[in-house]
Amino acid sequence: MGYSYTIGQNSFVGTITISMVDKIKSKVGDKIPSLPKSKKRDVSSKSESEFDYARVRDQCFNSMFLKKSGYHFSQSRWGAEPVPYQFRGLELVGPKPVPVNDADAKNGIDRRIRFEFVLDSYRRFNKGKGWEAWQFQNPPSLSEISLLRQNGEWKVASAPTSSYSLR
Repeated sequence: MGYSYTIGQNSFVGTITISMVDKIKSKVGDKIPSLPKSKKRDVSSKSESEFDYARVRDQCFNSMFLKKSGYHFSQSRWGAEPVPYQFRGLELVGPKPVPVNDADAKNGIDRRIRFEFVLDSYRRFNKGKGWEAWQFQNPPSLSEISLLRQNGEWKVASAPTSSYSLR
């Protein structure tokens, strides 16, 4: 855990570990008096635009996944017909800043961020056999969600919405 908070805090493993520890602290912090409280961010001093990305990110995520009974569900959008998918432990990790280049700046883009999908496992539904066995890897084409802020407005730059959708 020390690695995650020091050297590896910006690594994939570090980000996941920090996220899990923060969740545990928020759920059991009041029950363990010696546990340091999680620091709340003071959002009053930040501009509203800094937090608008959450709305855009969540709209994108919710267009792809339905949460029910502790699982997330979606369907593939490739092939002859959609195939239902079930995800266990699906989360978005981030934001991770992405450098802005000169071309971005000329187009009014002043910020880019990305969110990675992390999951425990997934499975597909087979019409003839029912739910297949759980796969402990990332499913095909589940790439990250990238957002950009252009002229003060957050937008989805890329997302796997062409691969997974509720429709």
